[in-house]
Amino acid sequence: MIPRNSSKKPGRSPKKPKVSRFHNSGYKSMQQQKIMANDWVAREAWDCNVIMELVDIRNIDGTRIPFLKKFGSVDKILTIANKRDLATPELIKACCDRGILTISATSKNREATRRQVLDAIMSKSSRPKIKVAIFGYPNVGKSTLVNLLIDRKKAVVSPVAFTTKGRQMFRLNDRVFLMDLPGVYPGKQAKADLIFKGAVNIQGLSDPEDVFIQLYDRKSGDQAFFSWLESTFGIVLEGGDRSDPFDVLGKIAFRRGFLLKGGEPDTQNAARLVLSKLATAPFSA
Repeated sequence: MIPRNSSKKPGRSPKKPKVSRFHNSGYKSMQQQKIMANDWVAREAWDCNVIMELVDIRNIDGTRIPFLKKFGSVDKILTIANKRDLATPELIKACCDRGILTISATSKNREATRRQVLDAIMSKSSRPKIKVAIFGYPNVGKSTLVNLLIDRKKAVVSPVAFTTKGRQMFRLNDRVFLMDLPGVYPGKQAKADLIFKGAVNIQGLSDPEDVFIQLYDRKSGDQAFFSWLESTFGIVLEGGDRSDPFDVLGKIAFRRGFLLKGGEPDTQNAARLVLSKLATAPFSA
């Protein structure tokens, strides 16, 4: 006889190991809380033969998902670095040295990229039917890669984080079935870090200028950052202009016509624009 206060119940199968929940790091969006606070996304990996971890080649370690190791052998994790087209030769070589496949999901040579990824998947499992779950930070390019793999536009693609809102299953060939999942990330990260990784919807930010200042402080000694600002936004930054981030935002605002009443520059919208363009910047923030 089982005591009433016992947590064990007859006829129940053993529970799967618990994993730490995803956190929204203070964000109030109901959509983010729904995706980040539940374990169901993570648990999709449990029954998969291959777990594909898609990372940003510009920040590989910063966009990895450590909890994936909880779901079976490390051998079934396939790490792929996306956005090869934005990487330097040094970054690409570093990936190769670590045994990480590098791709560009937006590559014009779609068939070659598709073959590369499929070969990598099938090298991870000898099963006649292979179920693959694809994980990655929001906006890392999962849905773009899915569309490339199925060779048609089925997964919704957008530069806005959290575009994929639910599980989507696709058949790649007679052996491989791929599940596209909403973007996930481990909790307890600074808001600015998540923004720089593209994991937050920029348009919903209430303090874009503050975040831009943090970015500016990080990159103040990086000539590539200033060159990118000049070429991307059509501005010229002299030596003195680089000392004040608000002067830079003002130049961008005037250049793009972001003006408030009285002709003052709208630096908030200028900051949002800069942060939104980081997704295609040739460097890691």
